[in-house]
Amino acid sequence: MLVSTLTLRAVHHWGGIDWNGRLIDTSLAQTSLTVVWSLLGVIGWVSGSRRGQWGLWLTGAILMGVVLAKLLLIDRGNLGDLLGIGAFIAYGLLCTLVGWLAPAPPRKRGDETRQEEASA
Repeated sequence: MLVSTLTLRAVHHWGGIDWNGRLIDTSLAQTSLTVVWSLLGVIGWVSGSRRGQWGLWLTGAILMGVVLAKLLLIDRGNLGDLLGIGAFIAYGLLCTLVGWLAPAPPRKRGDETRQEEASA
């Protein structure tokens, strides 16, 4: 929630859009939220994989799924402008990055130690 508020504040200040109920309907706000949420999802996904924390990995993956749903349900209406197209491209590039850096969920360490004990 805080990250979304900060993102919308940045859109308000740097984009010159009035801070009112129509701010969320602008293409700049929607694209900014898509990119920021995607970055958070990728960070969670990759860091969860690197640290071996399955819960963090799953949280990042779920956030990326939410962003995909947002793209299909909300941002699809912005495909006629450059920002809408940029949101889809940014999401695709970040998913490609995740596939390269963290392609599979981390293994649970408890399973590995049990297998080693069983084989000994």
